[in-house]
Amino acid sequence: MRTSLNLSHGPHGFNTMVLSQQIVKIRGRSTDHCFELARAFLMAVAQERAGFTCHAANTRDGNPKAYGRHLTVVRGAAVVSGGLAEPRLYDAA
Repeated sequence: MRTSLNLSHGPHGFNTMVLSQQIVKIRGRSTDHCFELARAFLMAVAQERAGFTCHAANTRDGNPKAYGRHLTVVRGAAVVSGGLAEPRLYDAA
């Protein structure tokens, strides 16, 4: 199941920008700071959404290397996963 967040383009708080390609760009002092900004952003815009997982690509200015993480979001709360496989969300029965 695919889900989407319908957000207006432009700035959405300190160092958080929604781009036209359905990408949210967050700049911070460190990886941890970026994830904290992402958590704050998702808490504000995804409170009423069904749970979903998205991909985060972490980069540094001037460094061509990038690494990815999965962000699993449930009721706006984000959990960062370091695994290669995408986490699965299961409905409570």
